[in-house]
Amino acid sequence: RIAADAEKMAANGVVISEKAIGIAEKADAIADKINGLLNKFDETVGGLATKAPSIGPVGTDVRLIRETGPGRFRGEAEFTLPVAGQQYTIGMWDAFESNKLIAQIGQKLNPAVELRYGVFASQLGLGVHYDVAPGVKLRGDLFDINEPRFDLRSSFRVGGDFAVWLGIDRVFQRNTPSIGLGIRR
Repeated sequence: RIAADAEKMAANGVVISEKAIGIAEKADAIADKINGLLNKFDETVGGLATKAPSIGPVGTDVRLIRETGPGRFRGEAEFTLPVAGQQYTIGMWDAFESNKLIAQIGQKLNPAVELRYGVFASQLGLGVHYDVAPGVKLRGDLFDINEPRFDLRSSFRVGGDFAVWLGIDRVFQRNTPSIGLGIRR
């Protein structure tokens, strides 16, 4: 009986060994496929990294503007991110009061002029930045297709990150002067 049981165990051992060898071969084939997929993934991710657009530092421009008509202060905050030759701007116009959205794309026409388009003061808008001289910028914003408004301002850097803003709001309507202070980084 012991000899018969030993013979059965030996036969089962041979079957188990054959199955283990088959499983090991299948595991090797699966490992080869996974390795191939990982290599393709690495190539793809590596290719994306080399094709990724260049991203510049985030710029911040915060202004407090005194509107002489209607005689109130207006806060503005814009954050810009240069990506592959374009400038993406997001912010608030009349911050902490009406909180109107600014979301624009800017395109440099030359080193001194940038054209912006998108949403300004939660309205369809266009804008232009013109670097007149180092520390002196001219800015125009045209927005609100139903009641067009054009604001024209100039900033003068007065030291470090600080600037003084002088301009005219509502150029096409009852134009009023505006003055303000800003911080730009």
